Amino acid sequence: MTESTHLDSTANTSKVVTLSPIRVHLGLKTGVNETTPGYDAFLGKLRQFEGVAAVPALERQKTRYESIETDVYDIRLMIWHFKDQDTATVAHFHIFPNSVAVVEVRLPPMDNRLEAGGLEKESQALSKGIIRRAYGKLYELFCRMSEELDPRIIRPISDLDVRPYDPERGPAILWVARTLILRPLYLKDSAVKRLVKAWLADTEKPGDAAEIIDRARDYSMTWLNYVLVEREPGCQQFRIDTMIIAQYYYAAQDLCNEQLKQAISNAYLKDRLMDVEQNLAKSRVAARLLEIAFHEHLKHLTRPKRKALEDILKSWDFEDMVKNNQRMVEVCSAKLQEANHQKRERSSLLTDLLLVSLSFFAVFELSLFLTQFSREMMSRPALDYQDETSSFFLSKIAYIDADIMILLGIVMTVALVLVYRYIKTR
Repeated sequence: MTESTHLDSTANTSKVVTLSPIRVHLGLKTGVNETTPGYDAFLGKLRQFEGVAAVPALERQKTRYESIETDVYDIRLMIWHFKDQDTATVAHFHIFPNSVAVVEVRLPPMDNRLEAGGLEKESQALSKGIIRRAYGKLYELFCRMSEELDPRIIRPISDLDVRPYDPERGPAILWVARTLILRPLYLKDSAVKRLVKAWLADTEKPGDAAEIIDRARDYSMTWLNYVLVEREPGCQQFRIDTMIIAQYYYAAQDLCNEQLKQAISNAYLKDRLMDVEQNLAKSRVAARLLEIAFHEHLKHLTRPKRKALEDILKSWDFEDMVKNNQRMVEVCSAKLQEANHQKRERSSLLTDLLLVSLSFFAVFELSLFLTQFSREMMSRPALDYQDETSSFFLSKIAYIDADIMILLGIVMTVALVLVYRYIKTR
């Protein structure tokens, strides 16, 4: 069978590849040094687990930039494969260090005559079903890893910021992006032309559809709905690989922003500032480390991948998301500073009130002591036997009525209160 005959026989079907960022129950501890021998040993042990097809971080070039045709370094911890029995489809779980994975699913051929909306729904439903069926086994693998791998590197599952796994609820799928892969000959079909136009109609660049149909462009990768035209099988794989990286950084940054929004909410609603400060510090560090990892990753990519990644993230306004993260950090920090300032003011006020109250009692007690001592001295001359004469001041006080002295003490105390309030209001 010639290639043209094969293409004609498959002209009514399309290949769809979905890319789905999800939360996973595997993450490394903050600050793990990837250049230490212990980290390489950790990566080596990953390959021994069932289903782990590759550990890309181990395949980095020993000398940087030995070849400009391949990436210098790969941030992925591992790639786990799952063969779905229901659809005979293989799902590739690209697992990253901070509890995020991107699932690549190459779905069975679908009918081009489906409307774009129907194709979107069917591809998402199929992908979600495959991921749900796969994640039960993957979670069991994560549990074994948590027990067997170096606890200085891997975080316990209970310590991860991921909701507990529930088989009924399934994994936390953030979204499902759809990539329509076509061969140039398919674009002669009127149904395919309508599909491409409808597929890209609601994206940032709907005009890409006309360029793709006219063969002036062989890809459109803006947001959620993508189109790739393969002149040769696999020639666009680097764009899918780049999209996996882009989905990871976007999803990870989005999760950092969600954590910061929760920190802001806690800062305004909770009284336990220590917990809020810890959550803010944790979220802020995660966001900063992600930003550093992104810029470090850029310089390790091949030029085509780097250009494609920058174009994708630019169309997604990724830079604005990072700036929004910084604004949320500032808002949360300002609220905590305000709360701490109010707390210090309250502490200072309580300290002042305590000292002033003690002073008031001391003044009142002084009046009572003078009354008591003066009368004891007048009744017991031995108390002033070394003085030539009796104290004039104490003798006068001794003859003052006790009620008057008590009243005098109260008046002095009230006077001090008024003076204190006057000074504080000034």
